[in-house]
Amino acid sequence: MEHVSKTALMTIYARYAASIRYGISDMMAERIWENEKDKIPTLSIPSSQIILLSLRSSLYDMWLKKKLEELEDPVVIHLGCGLDDRYGRTEIKVLCWYDIDFEQIIHLRKKYYKETENHHMLSADISDASWLETVKVRKNAVVIAEGVFMYLEEESIKRIFCELEKKFERLGILFDSYTQRGMKMVKLSHPGLGIRSSIKNNRSFETGSLSYKDELDIRKSPALRKMPAQIRFAAGISFFRPERLVFRILEYVK
Repeated sequence: MEHVSKTALMTIYARYAASIRYGISDMMAERIWENEKDKIPTLSIPSSQIILLSLRSSLYDMWLKKKLEELEDPVVIHLGCGLDDRYGRTEIKVLCWYDIDFEQIIHLRKKYYKETENHHMLSADISDASWLETVKVRKNAVVIAEGVFMYLEEESIKRIFCELEKKFERLGILFDSYTQRGMKMVKLSHPGLGIRSSIKNNRSFETGSLSYKDELDIRKSPALRKMPAQIRFAAGISFFRPERLVFRILEYVK
């Protein structure tokens, strides 16, 4: 566990903390964190970020369910999966799902999750798009990259998008990225995180026929309904949406 990076564990920790503090039940997150917390690097995450990460995770789940209903029998590719239980949370049966992350993360995942005929765990550096050669060929794909692309160079992201675009006829990708302002703020406050890219605008990563479709609103996250009243109230009156100055959650489609 000493080689598992803190950034790879932030989402599962946020789900654990939200479960404990705000009653957003997540038994898998609680089980993993309680078992591994003595071996996991100490995480110092403010409550505001725990709330945002929890809302973001729930928003991704909502989008995924929608895309699985729209596309016929797609392969699901979960990039930078960490220890997330998204496959288990998905209510729609998925015939081909890939969780992809660094070798040490996948090694730890296999302590808690079992591969099946439909659910595969793949060790890979996602910045090297050669991992796509392992993914079974299907007509359609849904790709989730939650809290991942800001750690890659812009050229690597576009290369991944180009390879995905060539491999699939129809494609939906959901990812988040810091704005240029957000990247500067994070680099000043957390210089060791290794942030490498940001978006200039919502179309920054478009390639060929893979284009920007929509920006998701964090306030539409289903998890918000389970948050304390003061948080729901603050979100409801926040017409300006200050979080957009720092990060965006974007959908690209082919």
